[in-house]
Amino acid sequence: MEILKKFLNHGYLVSPELDLNKIEDVDAFLQFVRSNYRKGYVINNQVLEAFLLSTRKVSHGLKILFNFEEKYKKVGVNDFVSLYNDRYHKLKEVICRRSEARGTISISKALKSSSNEVFLVGMIKELRRGKGWVRAILEDPTGSVPVMIRASEKTEELVEDEVIGVYCIKRNGAFFSEAPVFPDIPEREMKKLDEDLFLCFIADIHYGSKMFLREEFEEFINFLKGKSKEEKHREIAEKIKYIFILGDIVDGIGVYPEQERELEIPDIYSQYAGVSEYLKQIPEEKQIIIIPGNHDVVRMAEPQPPLYRDVAKPLHELKNVILLSNPAMVNVEAKEGFDGFNILLYHGYSLDYLISNVNRLKKYGYEKPELAMELLLRKRHLAPTHGSTLIAPLNQDHLTITTIPDIFATAHIHKAAVGTYKGVLNICCSCWQARTLFQEKVGHIPEPGRVFLVNLKNMGIRILKFV
Repeated sequence: MEILKKFLNHGYLVSPELDLNKIEDVDAFLQFVRSNYRKGYVINNQVLEAFLLSTRKVSHGLKILFNFEEKYKKVGVNDFVSLYNDRYHKLKEVICRRSEARGTISISKALKSSSNEVFLVGMIKELRRGKGWVRAILEDPTGSVPVMIRASEKTEELVEDEVIGVYCIKRNGAFFSEAPVFPDIPEREMKKLDEDLFLCFIADIHYGSKMFLREEFEEFINFLKGKSKEEKHREIAEKIKYIFILGDIVDGIGVYPEQERELEIPDIYSQYAGVSEYLKQIPEEKQIIIIPGNHDVVRMAEPQPPLYRDVAKPLHELKNVILLSNPAMVNVEAKEGFDGFNILLYHGYSLDYLISNVNRLKKYGYEKPELAMELLLRKRHLAPTHGSTLIAPLNQDHLTITTIPDIFATAHIHKAAVGTYKGVLNICCSCWQARTLFQEKVGHIPEPGRVFLVNLKNMGIRILKFV
C-alpha cells in the first residue's frame, strides 16, 4: 500500500498486475518513473522491467540510469505527434515548478480570458525577428497564439520547437512579453567524493581513417597501463576507475561522399576489430563505457541504440566494456548517504546546428562549445530544434533532459573545452584524428589528443596533451 500511495501522490496510476515483490528500492523506482514517464502514466510490469534493466549494477559503483534499447515497429505521423506532445508535457512540468509560472493557463483559455495578464507555456512553432521585437508563434495541445517578445540577450538564443514560458500582457487581443522563461536547471553546489578517484573522457577515435593518430593513441593506452615516463601520471593512471568514450569509435564506411579516399581500413568489421585490440590492453579493473556517434554503424536517428553486436562483436566480448546508447546516463560511486554522480553522455551531433544557427553562438563559431552545452541545459533538451539532428519518432522524447546531471559530456566537433554551469561540469571531448580535407575546406581547426581527467574528490580537471 505504501508503494501505491507514493505513486498516486506523484500523479501516477498503478496497474493491478504490477509485481510489487520485485521492487526492492521504491524511491529509486519512483525516481526512474518520474524521469522517464509523465504524470498519469499507468505503471505496469513493462515499466518495472525497464527499471530493473536500467539499474542493474554492471560493475561495482556504476549504475545505468538511461540506456535506449531499440524496438522495431512501424512508425507514422502520429508517432511524431506523440513525441512532441511528450516533450511539451515534460518541459511544461519543469517550467510550472517555477514561482513565476503560477497560474499557468492553456492558450485556448488565454485567448478567451478577460484578464490582461496571463502566463503561457508553449512550443515555438515559428520565429520571426524584427527591430526590437521577436514574434514567436506558441502552440500547446489546445491551440496557438502569436506573442511579441522584447528583443534581448535571451531572445538571441530562441529556436523553433523548444518549449518556453512567457508572462504576457494582453492589449487589444495581442500578447506582449518582456522575456522568455526557459526550463533551465537550478543552481546547485558541485558534489565531491571523499577519496581520489578519476574519470577519463575521450571521443572521436576514428580508427580506420588515414588521419588516425596512431602513435599518439598508443601513448595514451600506455598511460592507462601505467607506463608513462612521469611518476605523477603513473599515480593518476592507477586511480582512474572509469573511462568514457563518446562515440565515433571508428571512421565508418560511406559516412560522407568519397570517404573511401581517406580510409586506411575500408572494412567496417576490421575497423571495430582493430580498435578493440587497443582497448583490450587497458587494465580490466578500469570500466570502459562507450556510446555511438554518427560515424559508427548504428542508425543515425537519435536516440541511437548501443553498437550492434554483429558488427562490433570484438567490443562486446571485452569484459570491462559497457556499450550504451547515445544519449545515455549513468551514476557512479553512489553509496549509503551519498547519491553519487549522474553523468549525461551525448555524442553531440546537434552542436553543429546550434553553433551555426543560434545568434548568441555564431560569433564564437567552434571556439566555445561549452556555451552550446550551457544552452542545451537551459533548454533541458539535447536537440531542441527539429532538424538539428535526426530524431526517431518514438512515443517518448528521450532527448529531453529530465534528470539533472552532475557531469555533462559531449564531443563530435573535435574541439576540447570545459566549463561549469549552475554546478554542472561540462566537458566537450577532443579527438584522435588529424585535420581532414573537409575540415580544411570549411576552415575548422581541430584540437586532437586532449584527454580530460576529472578527480571526483574535488571536481578538479586535468587535461593531458598527447599531441
